[in-house]
Amino acid sequence: MTNTTATARYSDAFVELLIEKMPRNTVINGDDFAVNHGRKYDKIVRNHSVYAFVNVATGELIKAAGYNKPATNKLGATAGKYFLNTEEGTRTALFNADPYGTFLYSEYIVREA
Repeated sequence: MTNTTATARYSDAFVELLIEKMPRNTVINGDDFAVNHGRKYDKIVRNHSVYAFVNVATGELIKAAGYNKPATNKLGATAGKYFLNTEEGTRTALFNADPYGTFLYSEYIVREA
């Protein structure tokens, strides 16, 4: 099994957990989350907007800079706060997740699940 296959399943599993945490009536306009798979990044979308990106190689959950690009700092590195390649990382990301994706900002203090 390659990292690409495993990570795609991590993003799919995370989306399923997001849907359970935020049922249709609490998600903006009643739209569910979905995954668009890509070569480098899986894009998690909701209501025609990007919620987050998942790095296919590392399983890192990254906020969006735009519809087609994840956010980076001045040096081109991503925040690295949440990783979906471990059960603990997925649990922490889900615990901090909100309908708007503010938990992905660098200023957000990560709460442990």
